Amino acid sequence: MNLDTTKLNKTSIWGGIGSAVFLVLLMALMPMGGMVAPMEESDSIMESEEAEAKADPFALPADSSGTIDLEDRDPADELLGMRGLTQKAYVEDDGDITVLTFSTPPITSSEEGAWEEINTNVVSTPYGWEVTENLFKTGFTADVGSGIAVQAHPNVDPIIVGMQPTLVALDATGMAPEPVEAGPTDAAITTGGNTIRYPLAEGYDLDYQVDSNSVKQNLIIREQPALKENQEWFGINEIIRMPGDHALYIGDVQVGDEVVMTQESLQVRHVETGVVLVEFPSPMVIEAGNPEQHMGTYFVTVFSGSQIILTTAVESSWLMDMNRTYPVNLDPTIKVYQNGVGTYHGGYCYIYYGYCYDNNYLRLYRYYATQ
Repeated sequence: MNLDTTKLNKTSIWGGIGSAVFLVLLMALMPMGGMVAPMEESDSIMESEEAEAKADPFALPADSSGTIDLEDRDPADELLGMRGLTQKAYVEDDGDITVLTFSTPPITSSEEGAWEEINTNVVSTPYGWEVTENLFKTGFTADVGSGIAVQAHPNVDPIIVGMQPTLVALDATGMAPEPVEAGPTDAAITTGGNTIRYPLAEGYDLDYQVDSNSVKQNLIIREQPALKENQEWFGINEIIRMPGDHALYIGDVQVGDEVVMTQESLQVRHVETGVVLVEFPSPMVIEAGNPEQHMGTYFVTVFSGSQIILTTAVESSWLMDMNRTYPVNLDPTIKVYQNGVGTYHGGYCYIYYGYCYDNNYLRLYRYYATQ
């Protein structure tokens, strides 16, 4: 979170028979979603597991109940009555008041209308897990194939991402997806801080990390995959279900039933108003110990009107390089858009589709980056 004091544009489209073949092949790969082991919870971690976690650059984080670090500020000095969506105020020793403004909101509205600290920790529920003390609500189930639900706005149906996740390899055209050889895993679903980890297959984990303005989907590739000579792309395929009256766009162009290959960001917008609900920025690939990030590629098509087939992939030539260090993280991010912040009787409100929703009457949620 920031305190106020080259993207490659590459897009290609395939249509006609190729698009239909792509859809049929992807639907045939769906059974992998059932490979995840049943939910289990452990009260303690063995010493060997702790040692392994310390050596893992993508180990699950610890508690994330606070989204900002103000070690030099005594909580007792905060003027709670001056809290706002993006600000906190503190009394100095000399009696002066300092107002801190943040680029990302550190505070959310409670059901009682008070400003409360954001808490992005994943907590257990009778139905799975959730993050609700945030600017948006995220829900997780014990079945990785069901995807995760994100409530981007209280008056809009959730967007479901990550349905039926499948490891795939593609040829040069991106039109012939094949399942990647990977053994099943009996590892349990685990959580840590603001992250939930689904074991997808032996050597592959699928993480979802919740922040105050985004949900990161991380495919952890722990070892070099077994790929065939003609397979030039490796990645993860998923189905995304959009809420009604929304469509997928690349720039100002609406994506249809033709397969699109792009490194540009994807946006889910309201069809009539053009209001952005969520955005999928250009995907990045993170190599352990390498400060430089490599850009991934999307292969995307829309079917059945409101459902998207999305493959996030990286070039096999990059992934299979002899100097590559594992684990590698394929990291697409889902950003939540706050569609305007205005004032209402001296307080804050969300402006959505022309309406102002006062925090005193409506709990506010947000999914994926602040405008």
